[in-house]
Amino acid sequence: MNRAVPGLLPPRTESASDLVRRMVDELDETGVTVSDVVDTLGRRSFGGLILIVAALLVLPGISFVAAFALIFIALQMAVGRRQPFLPKAILRRRIPADTLRAYCNRVLRGIEFVERFVRPRWFAMTLPPMPMVLGLAIVSLALAALLPVPFIQLLPAVVLLCLSLGLMERDRVLIAIGLVLGAAAVAFCLGLSYAAIDAVWPVVDGYVE
Repeated sequence: MNRAVPGLLPPRTESASDLVRRMVDELDETGVTVSDVVDTLGRRSFGGLILIVAALLVLPGISFVAAFALIFIALQMAVGRRQPFLPKAILRRRIPADTLRAYCNRVLRGIEFVERFVRPRWFAMTLPPMPMVLGLAIVSLALAALLPVPFIQLLPAVVLLCLSLGLMERDRVLIAIGLVLGAAAVAFCLGLSYAAIDAVWPVVDGYVE
């Protein structure tokens, strides 16, 4: 019998878009803490946190922090934690209701579009060593987003959103597509970074001389 890994592989009771919409509907006007958000995600916490943080990769000013947050979360997945651990200082942070509502409404369109093509198709993705493979793939994508090339984080962010929705929707096909795209994205980002450094290096070298 295949057993889902709590936190990583949840039983599907509602779609990801339904969960996000419920989170918005239940918002208190005083805002919510990060702990409240994690509790709402429940056993979808790994996929949900990756979805939230991956979307932040494309925002100027915080993409660097978002990448390291993804690495922190994904490494826990890779070592087989049942639920993601977050420091108490982060869990206690309060998110203003307007900020969270605007953010959720912005990502809902993308989630609903992807959900047209996904459905629960779970089998081997529930079994080891897949949690480790997924965790390491997410770490690689987060590291690729840190490479010193403008806007390079966009491609890893798209792939991470694909993987996180695959986890939340329990769709092994979407996860498999995400892993293939992830390998291609990392290779592309490395190649682009090498080309950029190769182009800039003669200028830097001439300036130093």
